[in-house]
Amino acid sequence: ELYESDFERAANELNLSHLRVSLEWSRLFPNDPGPVDDVEDLAAHADPDAVAQYTAYFAAMRSAGIVPMVTLNHYTLPLWIHDGKACNADIDTCDNAGWADPERTIKAIGLYAGFCAMTFGDQVDLWATLNEPFAVVLAGYMFPSEERTNPPGVFDPALGIAVAFSLAEAHGEMYRMVHAYDDTARVGGVPNLVAVKPSDPESADDIQAAANLDYVYNRAWLNAAIHGEFDRDLDGVAEEHRDDMGMDFIGVNYYTRITAKSLPITIVPGFEMMNFFPETTWEEYAPGLGEVARLG
Repeated sequence: ELYESDFERAANELNLSHLRVSLEWSRLFPNDPGPVDDVEDLAAHADPDAVAQYTAYFAAMRSAGIVPMVTLNHYTLPLWIHDGKACNADIDTCDNAGWADPERTIKAIGLYAGFCAMTFGDQVDLWATLNEPFAVVLAGYMFPSEERTNPPGVFDPALGIAVAFSLAEAHGEMYRMVHAYDDTARVGGVPNLVAVKPSDPESADDIQAAANLDYVYNRAWLNAAIHGEFDRDLDGVAEEHRDDMGMDFIGVNYYTRITAKSLPITIVPGFEMMNFFPETTWEEYAPGLGEVARLG
């Protein structure tokens, strides 16, 4: 309820010209809209109070002189499309399986993105599709822990890799749908990229392990989301090529540098490139922001 004064302070005290905020899918659509096939049909199921709240929110930002950059999906999915508790108990049989049910979820999130562009496009020109897709994958499907777990919080690395590429497909669908309903939009994704280094810079094996980590963590998802180059088995060669993907900008979340140690085996059977062990995962390494910004 203090957002108007917060925006004024952001503009006048922090001198911000832009501010990144997020929409919450489950606020706009708390209930399952059922089998809808287009954005106009979906709009009939939106919560009018939530639409009014977000409309006022963006208007207040604009009034304060701040340009909104709006993230459409910041980790969370509505319960009606992802029951994280049920899927944690049994990922193979749960209803509402979220990213483990890509056909349903990708279509639904695309329609949601189109609705947001249609509804708020007169106030928003900068759209981010997904926040940190690899964080969803790592904490949700590959390495959930007491420190960090995202639903469904299961240990199924192969499924996690499949989910990563489903998230790339979802970005593409959201990218297309936002552009379809907002002709002034610029649309990007916001991965969390990491700087990498080999454990032993004199070891050819560690150098290759660092290159593999860089490819898996930083490049494979972006290659798919931007260029339509899908390397689903992570062997370094895209086996699927699509011409309907793209980004107008890349947002970068940067936290750390990871030190890679070579392993004699892969940590995920069937994915030979994943032969690295992250020796350090939360090193404070400020130059890494420049390094990841210059990824080729």
